[in-house]
Amino acid sequence: MMIMTPEQFAELPIVDGIRQCPTADYSAIKEFPERCDFASACVFGSNCRFASKCRFGSYCRFAPDCRFGSYCRFAPDCRFAPDCRFGSYCRFAPDCSFGSYCRFEGGYLAVADPPFIGVGNIGSRNGTTYIFRFEKGLYVRCGCFFGTIDEFERRVKQVHGDNRHARNYLALTAMAKTFWDDDVE
Repeated sequence: MMIMTPEQFAELPIVDGIRQCPTADYSAIKEFPERCDFASACVFGSNCRFASKCRFGSYCRFAPDCRFGSYCRFAPDCRFAPDCRFGSYCRFAPDCSFGSYCRFEGGYLAVADPPFIGVGNIGSRNGTTYIFRFEKGLYVRCGCFFGTIDEFERRVKQVHGDNRHARNYLALTAMAKTFWDDDVE
C-alpha cells in the first residue's frame, strides 16, 4: 500500500471542491481539511484530525484518538480504534465497528457495543435516526434534533400527534429501550 506524504496529499486532485483521496496509508498526515473523499481500505494513524464533511470508503481503519468533524460519512465496515471522537451529524453505514471509549455528538462517551442503533427511511424526513447508549443514558439524533430519548418522545408527540410518523418513531424508541439491557429507562 502506498504511504501518502503530506506533500503528495497537497497535490491530490480536487473535483467540484472535493479532494479525491485514493487508497493509501495516510498515517504520516495528522490534519485533514474539509471535504476529503477517501477511497476504500485507507489507513490512518493515531491522533488524526478530520475537518467537517469528509467521506470515507469501506474498510477504512482508524487508529486510537482520531477526531472527526461534523457531517462526516462512513461507508460499511470501517473500523475505529479506542478513543475516537465524532462530531455532530456524522453518519455511519452498517457493520462499522467501534473501539472502547469512543465519543459521539461532540463528546458523549458511548458505553455499549454497538454504541448506537440506526434506522433508515423512517419518519417525516425519510432519513436515518440514531439512538446512542451514552454514560448519561439514551440519546437520539434525528435530523437537527439531538437530545435524550424522553425529550425526543415528547417532541415527536408534539409535532406528529398520533400519525404514522409518530407511531414509527415511538416504536423505534420502545425497541431501543430494550436493545442493550432490560433496565434501561
